[in-house]
Amino acid sequence: MAKARQWNTLCGLRVYGFSYAGTRVVVADDYLGDPKTDIPDQRPMSGLQGRTLKNFFKENGAGCLRIMAQHRPDRIDTAFIDQHKINILLNGHRHDPAAEWVGATPTLSTRPGTVCRSGEIGRWETTLGFFRVFYLNQDSFTFTPPLRFCQNPTAPINELKLNLTLDFCRPNDGSSRQNKGLLVNNLGVDLPHCRIRFIMKKGAYAIDRGCIEQVTHTDQVTTVDVRIAVKANARETVAIAGTE
Repeated sequence: MAKARQWNTLCGLRVYGFSYAGTRVVVADDYLGDPKTDIPDQRPMSGLQGRTLKNFFKENGAGCLRIMAQHRPDRIDTAFIDQHKINILLNGHRHDPAAEWVGATPTLSTRPGTVCRSGEIGRWETTLGFFRVFYLNQDSFTFTPPLRFCQNPTAPINELKLNLTLDFCRPNDGSSRQNKGLLVNNLGVDLPHCRIRFIMKKGAYAIDRGCIEQVTHTDQVTTVDVRIAVKANARETVAIAGTE
């Protein structure tokens, strides 16, 4: 338990849950801990951590959709994920992207990939920089294949060629009454829910495409959030200008 206590002190909670609208998310550190009482080796969620997560569902309800994150991809407590109807299981430890369906629910067990340089120097060119985008809709979800955030993940950070970029023609700092945002999507998949946040001088504004999701005002600036879809390997420009 010494390692677990050290983790609690330095890195925060090891096991917890939270809600986002109708989605329930539970997180377990199934790597550090006593192998008998905290995380039993054969059924890791039958111990103390599993009880904590069960209490979370009891207190907060099952919600519409349930996501679980854990460290080890090779020890899945199918009894726990079936009992609580876990829809998505996010695994860590290994860095290559993978996906499979497990249990009776069934549950999507996936490793999206990694965006950090974590010591596997010889494998960076093939494993580094991948992630997935999940779209949740009440009790259902869809997800993309592994996407790479840049074209050259082994390069120095100041030389990375990003596959999704947003640039403004003027400083986006509240000093202008008009601006343009250019979104370039080279990820290879459609992105239907991109957002551009314009920070403008305080006032009223209109845009030439997309839809305004929300507008907020402070004493000095107006923030305009614009939603726009961007096709795969395409670009979209949104212009904004004051109406007063």
